[in-house]
Amino acid sequence: APGAVGESFCAGEAGAELCVEPQEYMCTTDPTQCSMGSCRCETLGWVKQELKTLNGTTCYTCTQPAVSCPIFPAQCFPGNCECRGPDFVKVVHTNSSGGVTSSDAQPPCFSCRRRESAGGSFAQTVVTFVVCIFTGLVAGCGLQRL
Repeated sequence: APGAVGESFCAGEAGAELCVEPQEYMCTTDPTQCSMGSCRCETLGWVKQELKTLNGTTCYTCTQPAVSCPIFPAQCFPGNCECRGPDFVKVVHTNSSGGVTSSDAQPPCFSCRRRESAGGSFAQTVVTFVVCIFTGLVAGCGLQRL
């Protein structure tokens, strides 16, 4: 019966069994599973990801490298893609009726655009601060004269 002895895997009847010692292990590519221990991706170009199980054990899986979404508003990528850094945000394209451009037959379409900061640029923040201080001083002086 097949069995594993240490790092050797053997099969066959005693005395006539065949044993092999693996040189390396391949990480799983199944998104529902995780490989325990040291492994590598079988497919060149795939990315080895380190994950944690529910009990905190480290395990590994291999995934296709992420595709970069286009940054031009007129273009979009049908399917999963990622933006090229924290300065960009992913956008789902909508069709003319306002719905998302996806159906059962067609995946959503994505692109990236520059992230809009809530406070604007640093120069805008400084100008706003100075204007607020000046307005406060003027209002304070006006109230003192009353």
